[in-house]
Amino acid sequence: MNRLIELASDSNWEIRYRSLEMLADYSPCESIKDQLLASLDDEEEVVRSQAAESLEGYDDPDVSARLVECLEDSSSIVRGSAAQTLGYNGVREQTPTLRDRLRLAEDPERVPVLVGLLYLVPIREISF
Repeated sequence: MNRLIELASDSNWEIRYRSLEMLADYSPCESIKDQLLASLDDEEEVVRSQAAESLEGYDDPDVSARLVECLEDSSSIVRGSAAQTLGYNGVREQTPTLRDRLRLAEDPERVPVLVGLLYLVPIREISF
């Protein structure tokens, strides 16, 4: 696990991406969480997106706050991953934020935002 955390800071984006993907398979712990949060600032959008997805299962206010920040990322794939993870993690207080995001979402982003909302509310309560 420590080696994967080191690789998450490698100079090669593909190695960073793959290490985050593998770190997602571990039970949530502080050292992994810290690396995943740091990777939300990566220069590569696919790495940021994977970091957001890898934060699934972290019931932590710091994680939720950072994922909410990612809803404003310049990349639609990062915004979508953050929305889906917020929903998966059951961050109910972000339901209004995700509803707003669904209204504003670009086409590629709409599905993961909708999935995030479906984790939180029944589909009959979602308006398009």
